[in-house]
Amino acid sequence: MLYDTKAFAKTNALTPIVGSKSLKHTMETITNKEIDPWDSPTANDFKAVNDAYKCEEYYTRVIPQCLAGTIPANGDYSSYSFILDKHTEAYMRANGYTHVAAHQNCRSNRAGQDTDNWGFTPLNGWGPRAQYKVTTNRCKKDFDRHASRYEVALCKGDNEGACDIKCGLRRVCPFDASGKQVDSKAIDVVDNNLWICHPH
Repeated sequence: MLYDTKAFAKTNALTPIVGSKSLKHTMETITNKEIDPWDSPTANDFKAVNDAYKCEEYYTRVIPQCLAGTIPANGDYSSYSFILDKHTEAYMRANGYTHVAAHQNCRSNRAGQDTDNWGFTPLNGWGPRAQYKVTTNRCKKDFDRHASRYEVALCKGDNEGACDIKCGLRRVCPFDASGKQVDSKAIDVVDNNLWICHPH
């Protein structure tokens, strides 16, 4: 269970003999093991919850610290492939969002010289059967700028000013043909980790 079944009961009370008591339990567990909410969750804890709720596999993927990417054949452009969850797509349709963006963050070796690139594509579905692929320009020249992070954004048009929900940066790591991690102004990334991005 994720919480004690009396965690949100309205009739909790403390007694000198048995401690806390409640006339009504408000939560029930459907997992096959107890999970202590005060401990950091383990991989087995996550698996128990995912199995209990019958989560589809792509909902259970763990985002790596750095998403590996390749150096594109055309070094003038980066590309980012990714998937949205169904609730994000439903929120977008219900609230006038028409486009999904990839926002590329380019880091520099000099303060104040970081830059950004944007690419846009129309909203067209969710999950692995509707993978988005968005192209952006490469990072600008000079100051050792390199593709460092990217994020998905929800937009009401195909321009940066129309994107009022940004979903959080994920780090990217380019690898060259020999398998060596390098800095690059452009990168191709296939991100199979679900983007869940909507107000709760």
